[in-house]
Amino acid sequence: VYQEYFRSGELPITFAFPRRKYLRERSRLFQYLEAVYVSQVHFKRKSYSADKMQSGYCKKETEVFLDQKPSEWQQAEQVTKMAANRIRSLAGLSELVVVYFPSEFETSDQKFQRTIASELNRCHPQEKYAIDNAEKLFQKIFQQLNIRTFSLTNVFRREIAAGAELYLPGGHLNIRGHRLAAETISSFLLQNAKQSRN
Repeated sequence: VYQEYFRSGELPITFAFPRRKYLRERSRLFQYLEAVYVSQVHFKRKSYSADKMQSGYCKKETEVFLDQKPSEWQQAEQVTKMAANRIRSLAGLSELVVVYFPSEFETSDQKFQRTIASELNRCHPQEKYAIDNAEKLFQKIFQQLNIRTFSLTNVFRREIAAGAELYLPGGHLNIRGHRLAAETISSFLLQNAKQSRN
């Protein structure tokens, strides 16, 4: 929800999609997440400096790959923790597993250098960054909440290195990507269910 509001500017693109409109009208969890995330958007949108805007658009979300993130990312961490706790509470779950879906740029060093790294070099020329920093932040947040995590990054990187196309041009998963994610998550869940019974 946050990314959709952030990327679309002043007009939320969620209104254009019936499924998201349905969730907005009927899902308490969706309404909660939307309220929490959207409350952060205008704060983050105003944080661009004039010199950065003149040199080209700098996406706030790419800062997640920096070693030292701007202080407002602490708010993003708090929002994520609130959302995770709310999900656990609403669903009445004793155990929750959160799956990390890598972006297209995290599955290929070449793509990362060509896109994310080039932007970070332009917008944050003195800062260090790494391709796995987003996932490290993800892992840190959920470890602090004592919530299990499972990552698809290595599986996706291996398939893409072998020549597989897993993403659509806009960055969303294609059919093959969805199938790979589903099969990998299913295998993980079945394996853990067997271990639990034993």
